Amino acid sequence: MKKRSVALFDLDGTFIIGNSLPRFMWFYENPLTFLIKSIRSLPVLIKYILNDIGNHEAKQGIFRVFWGGVNKNEFTARAEEFSLRVLPGLVRKEAMDRFRWHIERKHECILISASIQEYIIPWAEDVGFSKVFATSVQVDGNNTITGEILDKNCYGAEKVRRIKEYLGALSDYEIYAYGDSPGDKEMLEIADYAFYRSFNMEIAYPK
Repeated sequence: MKKRSVALFDLDGTFIIGNSLPRFMWFYENPLTFLIKSIRSLPVLIKYILNDIGNHEAKQGIFRVFWGGVNKNEFTARAEEFSLRVLPGLVRKEAMDRFRWHIERKHECILISASIQEYIIPWAEDVGFSKVFATSVQVDGNNTITGEILDKNCYGAEKVRRIKEYLGALSDYEIYAYGDSPGDKEMLEIADYAFYRSFNMEIAYPK
């Protein structure tokens, strides 16, 4: 039986230029509020730089400062605006060309990112991704963002866990994977064709 082909794309630094989260933080707030909240986030960022906390804890700390206590509907509306207005301008031409190459061959294309799903999904669906895996914010009974991450940060091994949960037996698929950072290591390692910081040449994640 012929295997189905699947293409797994990371977002930040791979499909788009740079990191989307700081851009969303800037987009969401006015300049003064952004500055104040950035200063309040410094202790978390310093701990992360010093390896005292991991990626999950660092991101959660930033979420608490920037969006803890915010109404989810307000957050989602602003995120969708960012998704459709800002993300298209950050897309790498070579990434889009490669995405279209897969679409033309009827490969399933999946976007998998550690960034926030509320500002990824509208753009990703508009582009034509069949599935999106990303990080979700937790909401309480009053539809207010708690500042916690729902489930786990979609990073590293968590990316592979979600892929396996969705696809089932990976041996049934011919897998292409595109990534650029340590958060993509495990995803690149499960691929039949790994493209580390490349779209036209197979490059495995460095040992």
